[in-house]
Amino acid sequence: MNAPGQRPGPTVALVDRVRQRLAVDTTTASPGGLSPTAVAAAVRAEAGGVLADLQVLSALRELQQELVGAGPLEPLLNDPTTTDVLVSAPDQVW
Repeated sequence: MNAPGQRPGPTVALVDRVRQRLAVDTTTASPGGLSPTAVAAAVRAEAGGVLADLQVLSALRELQQELVGAGPLEPLLNDPTTTDVLVSAPDQVW
C-alpha cells in the first residue's frame, strides 16, 4: 500500500495538471459542479491524446477521490477491516 498523500505510477503528474486545469478553467463548471464529461475531457487534453482507457479511468477515480471524497485516505476508509484512521500530520497516518 502506498503511503497516504503519495499517488502511485505515472498518473501523479497527470492528475496534478488536470487539477490545475480545472481550477483555472471556469468554463468547465456547470451549475451542479464539474461534470464527469468535463473532467474526462480535461484528462484527455492534459494527456496529449496518448492515454489508454484504463489510464483515463484510473486518473478519473483519483480525481473523484480528491474532489468529492477523502483523497488519499479514501482507500483506508473503504477498507472494511479498517476501524480507525488517525491523521496526526500530512505524512503520519495510523
